[in-house]
Amino acid sequence: NSGFVVNMTASVGVRAWLAVYNQLLGLGWLYVLLFMSLRLISQGVESFAAAWGDLGSVVSTLQAIVLLDVVHAGCGLWPDEVAVGLLQRLWCKVGHRTEIFITIWIIGEHAQNWSAGPLILTWAMADVSRYQLYFLRSIGRNPPKWLAWLRYSDFLVQYPLNVLAEAYFIFCAVPHLAASGTHWFSYAPVAIGFQMYEWIIFVPAFRTLWKIRRRRLADMRSEKSGTLSSIAAAISMPDRNCLALGAANDCTHLPKPSMTKRS
Repeated sequence: NSGFVVNMTASVGVRAWLAVYNQLLGLGWLYVLLFMSLRLISQGVESFAAAWGDLGSVVSTLQAIVLLDVVHAGCGLWPDEVAVGLLQRLWCKVGHRTEIFITIWIIGEHAQNWSAGPLILTWAMADVSRYQLYFLRSIGRNPPKWLAWLRYSDFLVQYPLNVLAEAYFIFCAVPHLAASGTHWFSYAPVAIGFQMYEWIIFVPAFRTLWKIRRRRLADMRSEKSGTLSSIAAAISMPDRNCLALGAANDCTHLPKPSMTKRS
């Protein structure tokens, strides 16, 4: 399956489904972000202790919905990318957080820990702008400049905070992972290994994301009002976890998204 590029010639049903899918995730993460922001304002960082109890079911549901991207990719709704393979992009958008959820599933009620608060907050910081931009692309609209700027700039703050939040969450979870293991296997070394790798690739990944940001914003400035990018252009934006799979040196050379005239 070569994976055809979804553009504005795609069926109305496909575009409608992608619009609903992206807006559902965007609104879901917006709810999470607003809920946590209001709690932070009223209660301070102490509110993090109740974050998983308050929002765990919502966050788990949103992550479960994202698993549909496996179906999207398998149906050819993702475009070909020379620099980043299909399996790499599945890891970017689906696999990385799913790996964190394995830890959450194993430790069970122990996920209701202060460390889950920063984790959820940094995820929401990334996904509100991500899915709102995807939604606009899926209905054939170019995003406003402020949204494009936010989508391609939020990693400047979100990425370092997320690396710290995930590492601290796993650090707090390791004793519970070890206790839940058997004589033959424990997930603790696996979880630790993933986090060590995240730290190893942080500097080159951050540098590459900065280069991608410059290019994407330049592309947005060069778009004319009479044209619009394909739906695939939004889906193919490299995520920082793409870079963790060895694509860091190539992501800056991704082909430009195809353009199509508005009918």
